[in-house]
Amino acid sequence: MMPILELVDKHGRAAEWITSMMIFVFGLTLLAPGSTMDTSVSYRAFIIVGLNDISLGLLALFIATNRLVALYRNGMWKRSPIIRGIGAVAGLGFWVGISFAFCWPYVAGISEAPSTATVYIVAAFAEILAAYRSGIDVRNSRIAAG
Repeated sequence: MMPILELVDKHGRAAEWITSMMIFVFGLTLLAPGSTMDTSVSYRAFIIVGLNDISLGLLALFIATNRLVALYRNGMWKRSPIIRGIGAVAGLGFWVGISFAFCWPYVAGISEAPSTATVYIVAAFAEILAAYRSGIDVRNSRIAAG
């Protein structure tokens, strides 16, 4: 078994591992006892669209777990770059959705200041790069296969 730090950095995919782990921890946090979404007006957009701690937490864990498995199994199956690409697009959707949802109270005039969760746009950018890199890996595996 490969040491975790070596596995995370294998083939330069550290950003994919980190954003996947961020989504995983985000989900675990929402599934912890108590109601995270009741703690701040920042979560208002999630509630408006019908999400609660459990539904958003399970969605996050679903996306993150599938991505982490795909990253771990990368290279063991010829379709793994495609799965990584799908995971990157799902991660992109997650981070963009989270960013917009946290910005919504400010845009709607419910909050007087924007949320610092706008930093999740950086994670979304990392996902764009991961999707691009996965696309290159798909092309390279097809070229190598002849």
